[in-house]
Amino acid sequence: MKTAVMLAVVACLVGSASLARAGQTLASPTVFGATNQNSAQCTIRNVGNSSIPVSINIVDESGVPLLSTNSCGTPAVVTPGHACIVTAQISSGAAYACSATASGSVKKLRGILVLYHIDIGSGGTPPLIPRRSAELR
Repeated sequence: MKTAVMLAVVACLVGSASLARAGQTLASPTVFGATNQNSAQCTIRNVGNSSIPVSINIVDESGVPLLSTNSCGTPAVVTPGHACIVTAQISSGAAYACSATASGSVKKLRGILVLYHIDIGSGGTPPLIPRRSAELR
């Protein structure tokens, strides 16, 4: 009986240790910007003191990740005091979300998803006109 109890305790401790190492995720709600939205930008900032490897995805309303570019390399690592910006071209008439998964804790990460309209017809450098934003939580 004592052996069975000890084995159960050890199994619980080993199981909880592996859960502690599992990745954590920040995510925005799914948002729709406007009928003329055409760009999404997800920004993840590290407010901590050590670099944090992250996997950042902008997804459509079905949860399908979009082809995107990022400012922090592959694999993405957000250094202390800096941000990683992920951008993707999006369609009008659809909703989008962003998620950031860290290999450890997300306690020191902050994030926001912004849907934009890029006014290409304005000449010169096209302005980004924000249409909707949502915090990652």
